Amino acid sequence: MASIRKQIAAAIESALNGAGKPTGLNVHRMRTRSLKKDDLPAAIVYFDRAQTENRASQLIDRRETFVIELRVQGSQGTAPDDSIDPYYVWAVKALMADETLGGLAHRIDEVGFEVAAVEEDKIYVAGALEILVYYQTRRTDPEQAT
Repeated sequence: MASIRKQIAAAIESALNGAGKPTGLNVHRMRTRSLKKDDLPAAIVYFDRAQTENRASQLIDRRETFVIELRVQGSQGTAPDDSIDPYYVWAVKALMADETLGGLAHRIDEVGFEVAAVEEDKIYVAGALEILVYYQTRRTDPEQAT
């Protein structure tokens, strides 16, 4: 079995691949792929950092930050945030449709959204949506959610 963190990443990826996904959008976990070489539009799911709080019992409260990096090709005359906004709205709605991610998590909070753009052979726009996932595991077993 995989850690709950890995199961949560898979559940996030699954939610983003669900109904209503924008046409042509590729969802994957290859965060090292170059923006210029990615098949756009794309959503990349990756784990960023963790915080834990040990309880006196056999449980650990966990808060894991995941990033959904949204990548699109922009266009001349369109503000980068206008190019990425429909994907941001879609991603938030897709993730919040089941804040427990199939029972793995207690809840999800949106932490922030940062947009960057670069003009090279094309205009590339990327937005990093940070989400904080709250869940709990056994202190001695990160594969077992409670």
